[in-house]
Amino acid sequence: MVNYRHYFGDGSMDIICYETLDKQKLSKIEVPAAEATLFHDGQTVYKLYRYFIHGNWRYDPTPREKQFQKRKIELLSQIQDIPNAVLPQKQIYLNYNFVGCSMPYIPNATMLKDFEDFSSDANKYMKLIYLSTKTLKQIHSHEFCLPDLHFGNIVFNESMIPYFIDCDGWQKWIYKSVSYN
Repeated sequence: MVNYRHYFGDGSMDIICYETLDKQKLSKIEVPAAEATLFHDGQTVYKLYRYFIHGNWRYDPTPREKQFQKRKIELLSQIQDIPNAVLPQKQIYLNYNFVGCSMPYIPNATMLKDFEDFSSDANKYMKLIYLSTKTLKQIHSHEFCLPDLHFGNIVFNESMIPYFIDCDGWQKWIYKSVSYN
């Protein structure tokens, strides 16, 4: 087995070797994700960027773009205090190339865009709004913004707890322009 840590990283982020993933235990997650293919094993989601795996899918990222994405995953993995954000945990490498990341799996998650009946229980709806707002404040406190925020990037579990997904699309603020009073 190849020790990727020898080649990559300073030990600040754990690494997964794609070749060692047990593909028999992985289930594909059917979502309209444009930039990645998602799999899970019941505990962890594995997000594999299509352009890294298949090459020239939409475009072939420059080395700088690849390095930027890798660094962003490293930064996001260090955030520990946003419980309702599904943040990257480990980087995934294939043949010494960064190809994706792993993150926690939310069992029985429903995308907000697929939820049909908020009118049956106003308290559930208000709880969802409150927890989503609280999570956004936590995200902003780390100076990240969500340029790709839409109903498909918020899921909730059976207890109506919202989780923000697709966190690797977050962008670091250059200027603070939002304040909460």
